[in-house]
Amino acid sequence: MSIQETDRQERLGGDAPVRFSARPASNGTEAARSERGGLAGGAFLRTPEFLVFAAGVVAVLIAAAVADGFGAERAWTLVTVLAAAYIIRRR
Repeated sequence: MSIQETDRQERLGGDAPVRFSARPASNGTEAARSERGGLAGGAFLRTPEFLVFAAGVVAVLIAAAVADGFGAERAWTLVTVLAAAYIIRRR
């Protein structure tokens, strides 16, 4: 074993297995993320994306209840589109 290999082992933590990740290290200023990649502790409820999604769903359902020409089928289709857009945006 050469000196270069020893220096490299020390930098990587000795003989312990090394795990490489493309994700940035958490520095404590970002919200904690769970293993699945979502925000932990229900913090996703306070994100702007979720608030816009929820407001859009409420608006579509109110419009369906109030307007005569706006049927339930169209309303639920729009809610599905909003949910799909929200899911794609969060990925």
